[in-house]
Amino acid sequence: MPNKRAQYPQGYQGKSIRDPLEDPFLSPTNSTLILIDYQPHILMGVNSMDHADLIHNTQGLIKTAVHFDIPIIFSHVGVGLNDSQPFLEELRELAPDAVVIDRTNVNAWEEEEFVKQ
Repeated sequence: MPNKRAQYPQGYQGKSIRDPLEDPFLSPTNSTLILIDYQPHILMGVNSMDHADLIHNTQGLIKTAVHFDIPIIFSHVGVGLNDSQPFLEELRELAPDAVVIDRTNVNAWEEEEFVKQ
């Protein structure tokens, strides 16, 4: 029967400061929490779970990222362009140092400012 416990990769040497290119584990130096389109008018289309649960779970995720000093990006679409409602304030207030990007493209990866972050 195979060993079902998580194991370090062969030759792994844990370091207190991780090299984001060499270290196989997620850390604040090689990861970012990105939350996209948590806007009231967009969340209306979410029917796979209760909205209160969705927000509660997301709040926990943001608090965890803040606790571990993981960079955070909040991105919403069309706020400055066509007066869409912005990213939910109840989430933004949990991470006041997060980068906020207002996209003009629906696809975040087509937005130059987003990709640069």
